[in-house]
Amino acid sequence: MCKNINAHGGFVAFTQSLLHNVQVFRVLKTLQRAYGGSVRQALTFLQSKIKIAMVHKTLACQYSQIDDVLHLLRQIEGQVITQDYQQTVIFRLAIPIEKLGLMQDKLHTLSSGQLKLTTIE
Repeated sequence: MCKNINAHGGFVAFTQSLLHNVQVFRVLKTLQRAYGGSVRQALTFLQSKIKIAMVHKTLACQYSQIDDVLHLLRQIEGQVITQDYQQTVIFRLAIPIEKLGLMQDKLHTLSSGQLKLTTIE
């Protein structure tokens, strides 16, 4: 008879554990339904950006060339990091690596070979 009670007690404990696990599963499933849609919806509003490899260069130009240089930089989707106005204007630029050759060619054409990008040290 003791064996039956122990066996029966073990069965009851197993059943209670199983019921507890089912309840936990139901709660988790409910949470997934409740918040899963919200997370998916929030992800659609997230803005993402494609990272573009950039190279940093320095360019010195005359004041009369600033507008042309900035226009060219916008065309290739480059960025001005810093600008220093002295006797000439010295730009530190971030230029997309894949458009570096194009930028150098256009600068050469724009300035009859006077403007050259140099490496930042």
